[in-house]
Amino acid sequence: MRQQSIPVSLVIGSICAVLLMATGIHAQDNPVTPTEPLLQPTNPIGDVLPAANQNQEKTFQQIVDEVRANEKQINKLFSSIPIGFPKKQMEQMSQIEFLKKSNEALKSQLEAAAFKAFRLDPKKNRGAVQLVFATMRKKLEVTPISPEYDPRGALEIAEMMLDTDLDSDPPGPVRLEDVAYQAFLASYAIEDYARADLMLKKIEDKGLSLQPSVRQELTDAQEKWQRELMIRRLESNTDDLPRVKLETSEGDIVVELFENHAPQTVGNFIYLVDRNFYDELPFFLVQPGRIAQTGCPTGDGSGDAGYYIPSETDREQIRHHFTGTLSMANSGRDTGGSQFFITHQRNGQFDGKYTAFGRVIEGMDVVYRLKIVNQTRPVSLDYGTPPAPSIIHKATVIRKRDHTYAPTRIEKNAEANVDGSDSEPAAKAVADQNSGG
Repeated sequence: MRQQSIPVSLVIGSICAVLLMATGIHAQDNPVTPTEPLLQPTNPIGDVLPAANQNQEKTFQQIVDEVRANEKQINKLFSSIPIGFPKKQMEQMSQIEFLKKSNEALKSQLEAAAFKAFRLDPKKNRGAVQLVFATMRKKLEVTPISPEYDPRGALEIAEMMLDTDLDSDPPGPVRLEDVAYQAFLASYAIEDYARADLMLKKIEDKGLSLQPSVRQELTDAQEKWQRELMIRRLESNTDDLPRVKLETSEGDIVVELFENHAPQTVGNFIYLVDRNFYDELPFFLVQPGRIAQTGCPTGDGSGDAGYYIPSETDREQIRHHFTGTLSMANSGRDTGGSQFFITHQRNGQFDGKYTAFGRVIEGMDVVYRLKIVNQTRPVSLDYGTPPAPSIIHKATVIRKRDHTYAPTRIEKNAEANVDGSDSEPAAKAVADQNSGG
């Protein structure tokens, strides 16, 4: 299931723009850090901006009104900048900068105020309802530059909204079915398929028809999830599967490996971990709501361990891809090696194509915090300088069975790709598959 992307601009900034446009006022673009505090007592504006008690909590409408008033004053100052009077020009530009920074500080308070206003009376606070809904959608956005992917947080907001009367007359700014669909996406992402089914029924009860593929994907996920839960119960009884701890720059991730279902892939993985192969390697491809990929010694998706290993995707008892699944990247059958990815949520298109060989049992919150990067492509500065990637500082086997672990090697000069085509970097193959699914 994929969330339809919403505009890339910050949610709060977008809502402010909508509110300001309603009054015919246009904000000047001058982005600053949203959490930057108001300038201290050296206020160059004098009585232009009324002194405010910063300890006094403002309402949503008060914040909106202050932002509007500041924008009005900014436009007035811009239109009256004198020509030929440098000192006066500097004074007015200083006033304008102060007002802009004041507005950024106000906008940083807007989201919390919107939630409070929504809880008090959503019918009287239409702007607050819109901002709450946009905040929920932002937590489910899966564009390559989404700042945050948090399906559980989105579900909490959806449940709060569904507890109110969204079917009021006259209708509000957000429809019940729109909230229900976001709740469906969030529930699907965390494997709460019963709740996801309930949300689809809410939509259908409104007389809306869904694409057949939506129901089909949910039914398929439910069936495979029940099988997965049964396998996990059996595994917990023996409690002897190998485990590896990944100490990353964002925190620790502990994974359990599916040796019973993908023994050759697990054997290769433990072999590489024991030889410190993954230490100091980056998560070079992180796509919110999709995957986090690592295991490339060159850091751009073009490197590997120097050999291939067999795919284990045609076994009768393969494991499927759910939240936190470890899967071996490849560029075709029998071309895996060292690169692997961790899924953010269920992805049926990966089943049977990539070998699922483990799952996260601790630290899924860390996986979500990994820096959003794509080092498989040339750097684009359209959205600013990209962050440095998150790093695996140390990978350690913390439990394994009492036997030797070693890869079943397929040398690169062998016929590894059954269709005879030239292989491509594993990272590109996974990214291309994922972007279409």
